[in-house]
Amino acid sequence: MREVIAETLRENGVEPILVEEQIAAGQSLDEAVQEAIESADFVLVDVTGANPNVLFELGFARALRKPVLTLVQSSVDKVPMTLGTYLYFVYDPDDLDSLRYVLEQWIDRTVIPRREAAV
Repeated sequence: MREVIAETLRENGVEPILVEEQIAAGQSLDEAVQEAIESADFVLVDVTGANPNVLFELGFARALRKPVLTLVQSSVDKVPMTLGTYLYFVYDPDDLDSLRYVLEQWIDRTVIPRREAAV
């Protein structure tokens, strides 16, 4: 899935920040993730599994007023209650073409207009 997301972003003129490639010697993963979020134009978050670290990172991105596309696998019965009022995309890991389509649409509607407004 990560490869599909990274490829789709690149095809649409967005260079993904892959945290595992950004960690400096002696830096903790938490620090690397927070720096990546701070420098990002937007954030993609998969809340499948409701990992507390991922939910913290989502909150951190929202606190910085970053546009966030929240993803959750279709196998999940429910998302955490605190996320229920936010827009999120339910995807099927066996149908990554639909995820690619949503990413492309989201980039066109969210990322590109923000870039154009900043110029």
